[in-house]
Amino acid sequence: MDEIQKNILKTIIWFDLFEYPLKLEEIYFYLLSNTKCLKEDIQREIGRLIEIGKIKEKDGMCFLSNREGIVNTRQDRYSESLNKIRRAKKAVKFLRYLPFIRAVFLCNVLGYLNAKKEDDIDFLIITAPNKIWTTRWFATGFFKLFHLRPTTKVVEDKFCFSFYLSESDMNLEKIKLEDDIYLTQWFSGLLPIYDSKDSLDQFLQSNSWVEKELLNYKKIYTSERLKFKLKIKNVFIQSILEKIFGFTFFE
Repeated sequence: MDEIQKNILKTIIWFDLFEYPLKLEEIYFYLLSNTKCLKEDIQREIGRLIEIGKIKEKDGMCFLSNREGIVNTRQDRYSESLNKIRRAKKAVKFLRYLPFIRAVFLCNVLGYLNAKKEDDIDFLIITAPNKIWTTRWFATGFFKLFHLRPTTKVVEDKFCFSFYLSESDMNLEKIKLEDDIYLTQWFSGLLPIYDSKDSLDQFLQSNSWVEKELLNYKKIYTSERLKFKLKIKNVFIQSILEKIFGFTFFE
């Protein structure tokens, strides 16, 4: 088995952990490799892996042998994910009024459109510099007040503000572990649904380290993927709130 085949198989195995068979272009996007590969080369080696029985293909998706059932699983989760994205967009129409939000991404399984019905809705929020505490206070406080946050009893379709980043420090390489496949693929699965100041480009540039492991990941952000993004004007509130709410959290 040559290097390209090993990398293809490694990539398919990783996504198999999440019951997520991959299309050809997705193998190209998410390929775990530090060597540039043409899409034609990947397609050729996929064919060879199918010939020797390492993987199979159905409905344009590749998966490990004896894992054909995850094709239907992905299709079902895609439909469920669209429902959650519609709900997330309604939330963003409120979040746009919160102080200093620059961008909102869907993350974790929903970023890949692979959410189960019982899953919550995970957000990554990018804020203006030094405004994380203010944004967090408003976001979690409001959604908690209206019972929209996950609880020990109810998780489905609730909103989880999983990650916050300041636009002055968006580089995630500092938290990356050695051979950290999870962080690399988590990053590649982020789905932008709100971008008030074209923060997506800045975010990608700040995390150029991803290109060392996923050489084609920027091509993920095609018009097809960006169709979920809203473009809404943000609202300004005095910066003194950051100090007030930051102090409240530390107390």
